[in-house]
Amino acid sequence: RSVGPAIGGVIVAAAGAAAAFAANAVSYIGLIVVLARWKPDVPVQTLPRESLGAAMGAGLRYVAMSPNIGKVLARGSAFGFSAGAVLA
Repeated sequence: RSVGPAIGGVIVAAAGAAAAFAANAVSYIGLIVVLARWKPDVPVQTLPRESLGAAMGAGLRYVAMSPNIGKVLARGSAFGFSAGAVLA
């Protein structure tokens, strides 16, 4: 988090903002090549697809029957709600 902006600042100071944007664009070429060549193995599906409503219901039932996960979700929701004030 600190090295990237420092390098960007050096590029902006030395060659200008356009060069910094160009360097950023070039830095993504390797990632794009790897993702374009990546062919993941897709496992054979033996079960039929589940509808969105049924999957959400199963997730809610799982949380209702697991108090520890409910606590984690409650803490995460409380933190996310209060942390939103910092972004505002």
